[in-house]
Amino acid sequence: ITASTCFGVGSDIITTSGVPTSVKITEDDAITQGSAWALTGRSVDLIAENNKGITLTNVANQMGNLTVTGGAVAITENDAITQGGAWTTTGPTTLTTTAANAGVTLTNAANVLGNLAISGAANVAITENDDITQASAWNLGTAAVALNAGTHDVAFTQALNKVGDLVVTAANAAITENDVISDGGAWYVSGLTTLPAGPNAIVLDANPRSQFGTVKIVSASSADILARNAIEFDTSTVTGGLTVNASGPITQIGAIRAGSLLLSGAGPGTLAN
Repeated sequence: ITASTCFGVGSDIITTSGVPTSVKITEDDAITQGSAWALTGRSVDLIAENNKGITLTNVANQMGNLTVTGGAVAITENDAITQGGAWTTTGPTTLTTTAANAGVTLTNAANVLGNLAISGAANVAITENDDITQASAWNLGTAAVALNAGTHDVAFTQALNKVGDLVVTAANAAITENDVISDGGAWYVSGLTTLPAGPNAIVLDANPRSQFGTVKIVSASSADILARNAIEFDTSTVTGGLTVNASGPITQIGAIRAGSLLLSGAGPGTLAN
């Protein structure tokens, strides 16, 4: 099904006489739906021209790979949310999965997305050719989350974030959680990594190890960091123990306050503030 028009009403896709092999809809208006879209395994391409919105929020939706261009976008599926081509969204982008163990996987390197709100997902992988930012807290329990902003920044800064193990690739990263900040694989952050963990711990001990530039621990009950290279600390506060093992020099540009300190690794440690 291919349509290029201005429907002006919620679109129904009737499948009682057969399911289309693919759907492509272009509107110079908001794209909305009437009833649920039953398009399991079928690619869906949606273009809302001139930054108009796309709202497909029926909890029974089932679609194949999605390609989305629009302003504010809200997608709900009773299945995993996956993509075909790159997504471009300029407004808040709200993604909700209602099926058990369904994830959100948007890993096209050309994605440019607005502020993201994600709920219900069992796992999340987001890649952008832009900063990765949030519209609201992601309360995903123990769901693994991978955020790849390439040479751009990750701002995962909502105070009520709660996710499982994180993997982060970015120029600079700010990571806030209302829980332990833990890694599920190596982090690659060339610039500043800012970590407010509040009363919770920070455990970044992936093997292979993470690669950091400068780390600023705003708050944590304890912190355990393994680095594959040199690591530099900006002003940091840890109420309990700070443990650092690095394959290069351990240095600082700001004062460190910690209940105890353990440094180890191949390089010298110079903390002379």
